[in-house]
Amino acid sequence: MAAAFDKTGSVPVPDPTKLTTDAVNAAKADIEKLFDTKLGGFRELVNEQFSGRDTALTAALKSAQELVKQQNDSNTLANDKMEKSFAAQISNLETRFSDLKDTVAARNWPAVGGYLVGAIGIAALVIAAIEHRGG
Repeated sequence: MAAAFDKTGSVPVPDPTKLTTDAVNAAKADIEKLFDTKLGGFRELVNEQFSGRDTALTAALKSAQELVKQQNDSNTLANDKMEKSFAAQISNLETRFSDLKDTVAARNWPAVGGYLVGAIGIAALVIAAIEHRGG
């Protein structure tokens, strides 16, 4: 099969250079299209994964926030209970102190002596416990 030549006789018709260039350009376009398609899919996948992570991170932070709120509420309740307990103890001590003042003011010396002996006895017990622990 004989190839036809152009008018100058040096380039066959159809021109293989042009055919090769056209084929290379078509392959290049196909490769770019395929690459863009794959890159687009990859972008979607990455965006979806980051979106999922953002959702998970948001949920985790919200959960942590709720835990902190619950802990703060629990601490507030505990502080309120402790405050009431201390108030009751202080009131009880104030009553006892008032009773002691009345006893001293009435010059009920046997009762005052009883208080002093009781206080000295408690102090002696504390000292003995400390010495026993240390020895």
